[in-house]
Formats: sequence, structure tokens, C-alpha cells
Amino acid sequence: MRLPRWSCSGAAIGRGDINAITAFYADDAVLLPPNAPPFRGKAAIQQFWTGFLASAKVAGTLTPDNVMQSCDLAAEVGHYDLTITPPGGAAIQDQGKYSVTWKKIDGQWKIAVDMFSSNK
Repeated sequence: MRLPRWSCSGAAIGRGDINAITAFYADDAVLLPPNAPPFRGKAAIQQFWTGFLASAKVAGTLTPDNVMQSCDLAAEVGHYDLTITPPGGAAIQDQGKYSVTWKKIDGQWKIAVDMFSSNK
């Protein structure tokens, strides 16, 4: 099984590359960020990432801890370590965890469900 390296999206997030980030998602994906309602569909997910990355510079790493696969579904569980720097503000260190459910669509792995939360 060769899933896309969701952990590599940390670089796309650091660059603020919305197109590269949203390319990981299926058209009907669901994003479940902390302290917010679900974002359903690629357009809503793109809107979330656009707003989030406009509010701060984000740098860090996403590290997979475990990947399980059965047929055309896979689950990835990992952790992240981020530095979030709002304009004119002090850098904020954040560590947390994530869970991504992947599904194979037309031969390509896409994110179906993406959930993350801070340890703080």
C-alpha cells in the first residue's frame, strides 16, 4: 500500500499552498478541526485552510505513527508539532494528534475524513 505522504503536507501548509493541501482530499471529504463544526466537501475544506493559513504562519511536522489498511480504505494515526505565528504576535508552540481515513478513488488515495486536536 502506498498512501500519499500526508505527513509531507506540513511543507504545503508551511508554504500556504492551498491547492496542494486540498489536492489530498476527496470531493466529499469531511474535515473535523478542534473547536469548530465539520467542514463538508472540498470547497468548504479549502475555505477552512484558506482562513486558517491567512490568520497565521504555520510551520511544523506531521508524523504518522500507525497505518492500517483493508481493501480500498486505510486509517492513519499520527502526531504533529507546529509553530503558529500570528501577524505581529509571538509564536505559539502546539503539539497534538491526528487521524485520517483514506479511500481509494479511481486508483488514487484521497482523504475521506481528517480530524486533529491539540494536546494543550
